Amino acid sequence: MDLEDTSPRDFLGSLINKQLRVEIQDGRYFHGQLKCTDPDMNIVLSNVYEHQKPQSKPLDASSGDASPPLEQTSPDLEHRALRSVVIPGEHIVKIELEEFASQRRHKFPAII
Repeated sequence: MDLEDTSPRDFLGSLINKQLRVEIQDGRYFHGQLKCTDPDMNIVLSNVYEHQKPQSKPLDASSGDASPPLEQTSPDLEHRALRSVVIPGEHIVKIELEEFASQRRHKFPAII
């Protein structure tokens, strides 16, 4: 598919049934399979994992401890499994196609 000649709607349509990672404005992102889209570019994902940064707790100023506890600085993300989600197109920041190296290998065979 030549991306220069493809409209955003057509490109999005070509991703139906593919695994995507969708980031939205509030910082959350969703991993799931694209099931459908509409003229407003709202999307429906199935078999979804929602990820978000954990909310940090305010530090207790009375403790005198200048460094936050380890659990507040952990890069771990909170997540939950969902059956399906509808994401409004106006909230989408980025859409990424998730492919594994084995999937790319079939598209671009190595030259030996």
